[in-house]
Amino acid sequence: MRRIFQDENLETEFREKGYVIIPFIAPEEIEGMKKAYFDLLPENQGHITPDDEGHHTSGEDLTYDFTFINKNIDYKQKCFDHISTLFTPRANDFLDNYRPIIANFIRKVEGDGEVPLHQNWAFADERKCTTVSVWCPLVDSTKANGTLQILPGSHKKFGEIRGPMIPWELNEIRDEIVQADHWDYMEIPAGHCVVLDDGVVHYSAPNTTDGLRLAIQLIMIPKELPSIHYHMDPKKDPNLVEVMEVDKDFYMNFNPWKKPPSNTKIVDSFEYHPNSLTFEEFQARMKQAPYDRIGDTYEFTSYNPEPVKQEPLFKDPALDRQFQEEGYVVIPALDDEAVKELRDYYISLGMTDEMGYGFHISMDKEDKDMVGKVMDKIFSVAVPQLKEQFVNPKPYICSYVIKEPNPIGIVPAHQDWTFVDDEERHCSATVWIPLVDVVMENGALGAIKGSNNFSKNVRPSPSPAVKNPLDPYMFQIFPYHQLLELKAGQAFVFNNKTFHSSPPNTSDQTRIAVGLGFTQGDAKLVHYYLDPITKDKVHKYEVDENFFRKYDNATLSKLFEEGKLIEDYPKVAEYPYRPLKFDPDRLMENIKANDNAFNIELTERLAKLFSYNMDGSKKEETQEEIKEEVQMAPTEAPSSSSSEPFWKVYTPLNIIREIRYRLTGK
Repeated sequence: MRRIFQDENLETEFREKGYVIIPFIAPEEIEGMKKAYFDLLPENQGHITPDDEGHHTSGEDLTYDFTFINKNIDYKQKCFDHISTLFTPRANDFLDNYRPIIANFIRKVEGDGEVPLHQNWAFADERKCTTVSVWCPLVDSTKANGTLQILPGSHKKFGEIRGPMIPWELNEIRDEIVQADHWDYMEIPAGHCVVLDDGVVHYSAPNTTDGLRLAIQLIMIPKELPSIHYHMDPKKDPNLVEVMEVDKDFYMNFNPWKKPPSNTKIVDSFEYHPNSLTFEEFQARMKQAPYDRIGDTYEFTSYNPEPVKQEPLFKDPALDRQFQEEGYVVIPALDDEAVKELRDYYISLGMTDEMGYGFHISMDKEDKDMVGKVMDKIFSVAVPQLKEQFVNPKPYICSYVIKEPNPIGIVPAHQDWTFVDDEERHCSATVWIPLVDVVMENGALGAIKGSNNFSKNVRPSPSPAVKNPLDPYMFQIFPYHQLLELKAGQAFVFNNKTFHSSPPNTSDQTRIAVGLGFTQGDAKLVHYYLDPITKDKVHKYEVDENFFRKYDNATLSKLFEEGKLIEDYPKVAEYPYRPLKFDPDRLMENIKANDNAFNIELTERLAKLFSYNMDGSKKEETQEEIKEEVQMAPTEAPSSSSSEPFWKVYTPLNIIREIRYRLTGK
C-alpha cells in the first residue's frame, strides 16, 4: 500500500477515519476562485443526462451544479485549469506526490441540492493505493447549507468495483444509512479542506438557506500510477467488467452513459456478480478491516517517481522486448547430448498415461520421491545450458511433459498458474524443450501472440474447481494459435499468462518434452488457492521451490474436496475471486490486432479429426455415434445441413462436450 501523506500523524488519522481536515487556501484565493466560477458561468451548457444518450433510467434531475458532467468540454477544461493550478501545489504540501485527474465546481441550488449517499468511483487499484478528493468550500460550510457528511471508517469496506454503470451494493439501503446517526459533519470555515478517501461513504443534505453554497473538488491519484476506469455495459453483459487504463483527457471527454472510445486501452476484464447488502450486513461490514490491510497492519511503500516496469528476464534486450510484447520467444537450449540424456532417462522411468487422456506430466505422479528425483535430473542437465541466456534466473519447477498418440488428445487453450508475487515487476515463464522434433502432427505447442497483455488476472488452483476462463471462447480462438514447430533441443519460452494449447498427437510416437519454470532471481514465489468452502475468494501463500515437489493439481484438488486450506506455508493475503471474462468481440479484435493469423491447415486437420466437413456439415458416418456418446440437446447439436464454416460450428456448446466425453466419459 502506497503512502498518502508526508506527515505520519495525518496518515494515521486518515487511515482510521477515511478523511482529515486541513487549513488550505487564503481569503483572497477564495475570492479569486469565486470570481473564476462566475466569470466562466456563461459557458455552462448544463448537465449531460441519461436521456441525452437514450438511457431512460431515472426521472431524477440533478439539483446541484456539477462541472464534471457539463456538456461543454471547453468549459470543463477551463474549470479544471483554474482549480488545479492553485490546488495541486497546495495539496502536495501535505500529500505524497499526487496528481489531479478531475476538478469540479459544485454549487448547491438554494433550497435544494441534495447529493445522494454514494462512494466516488474507483480511479486506481485500491488494493495498491488510495485516491483522494480534496473538497474545499468557498463559503463557511454548515448543516444548514448542506455540508458534506462522512461515515467515518467506511473507506475500503464497500463497493471495491465502482463505476457509473456498475450496480452499487448499498443502493437498496441508502435511506436507512442516511437516517442512522453515525455521521461526521464537515462544518468547516471557507478555505479549509477535507481530504477524503474516494472509497468513503458520504452524503450531503439539501441547502436550506437562501445563500450561495459553492465548493471545489479536486480528485487526485498517485503521480506515478495510471488511472483506471471500471466499465460495464449492462445491455450487453451485466456480469462483465472491463478495466480501462485512462488519463485526464478521458475524464475530460467522459460521458457516463456513453460507450467509451474504441481505442481505450483494456488492461483487464473479469466476471462480476453485483450484490445488494442488507442493513445488518452493512453494519457487520463496518466492523471489518479495510480490504487493503494485510493482517492487522498496513504495508507501506514510498513514492516511486517511475511507473513499475517489468524487470528483464533475458540478457538480450531485443529478445526480452519480444518476450514482453508477444508473450513468447524461441531460443536454442540443449545440445544433442543433453537431449539424448533426458530422453533416455524418461524412457527408463517407464511412465504411462494412467488416465488415458493422451497428455500427462511427471510432477503429477503420486510418488513424490520420484517426482523430486526427476526434478533434480532435469535441473542438473538443463539449467547449466540455459542459464547464460537469462538475467539472474531462478528455476523453481520442472517436469516431463508428455503427449501420447491419441487422435483427440487436444490440450485446450489455457493460462498457467500465477507463480510470482508481482506480475507487473516480475514474470514467470515456462521453458518448454521438446526432446524430439515437434510438428503439428505430433502435438507442437501453439500460442496466441500478445495474450500475455490481455489481462492481469490471478490464476489460482485447483482445476477443475477453478474453471478455465477460456472455455467459453475455446474454439473461436484455437485456430489463431501460432504453432511452433521446433527441433529437439530448441526451447519455446512463454509467459505463464500467455494463452497456449496443442493439437492432438496423431503420429505413432510419443512426444517427449521437458518444461522448466523460470523467474527473476529476486521475485517472490507465491501460490493462489481457491477457498474450498466459500469459493468466492482466493488465498495467497508465500511458497518456495519445495512447494512444487509436494503439491500438484491432484493433491491440491484432494485438499480442496476435503474443505481444507494449505497449512504448511504462510498465508499472506486473501482476495475476492474474480474469474477472467472477455467480451468475445473485443477478444477477437485483440487476437487479430496482435498479428495472429488464422491457421487454415490446423483448422482443416481438426475438422477431419472430429468428423466435420470444411463447409460446416457433419460427416454422416459418425453423426449418430457422436450424438449417442455426447447426448447433446437438439438445440446444441450442429446441424448436418449447416452451411457455417467449421470454425463457427466448432464451438463450446456443441464440441467441447464431445472432446471431454471422449477423454473422460463425463
